[in-house]
Amino acid sequence: MEASIEIKEHEFDDVRFETRRTFFGGVKTVQVPLGKKKTYIVELTINPTEEERAIILKYKLDELALETRPKFSPEQLEEMEAQQRAMFGHHSDTIETIVSGAMADFRAMKEQTLLGQYFDNPYAKSFDIRQDAHTYADELEKDILPRIKNQIDYYRLESIRQDKRTISL
Repeated sequence: MEASIEIKEHEFDDVRFETRRTFFGGVKTVQVPLGKKKTYIVELTINPTEEERAIILKYKLDELALETRPKFSPEQLEEMEAQQRAMFGHHSDTIETIVSGAMADFRAMKEQTLLGQYFDNPYAKSFDIRQDAHTYADELEKDILPRIKNQIDYYRLESIRQDKRTISL
């Protein structure tokens, strides 16, 4: 199996959408330009051998979760909570219970990356900070790719192993 990891820098015009009232009371959404913004994309390309591809398919290794991370960052959770509190307006016990329950659900949400997703050439993940992109590239190289290789090697040996074992003590 061969793999390559590349970090690409992408620059784009960042905008924020604001909802405003028009002169006659209507609602209008406008784009507010925020200037240029950079994003860093980590691209992973994996080229398995035919044997490795067959092992992945035979043992359904593509369904194995290798990464599990929170779906929302603490900043996103704070923003969502503020939006919900602003949306409901007044504070009553019922509304407090609804908002707290919804926020607990959002905190519990996880995002999983399955082994098969890494083989979607190229597998790409975007970061706003250059250092985060390099940290993730290091994680791919030193942790995730070796785990993928270990899983494939384990099942490659499975065909050699026998179902019956005789042990002398």
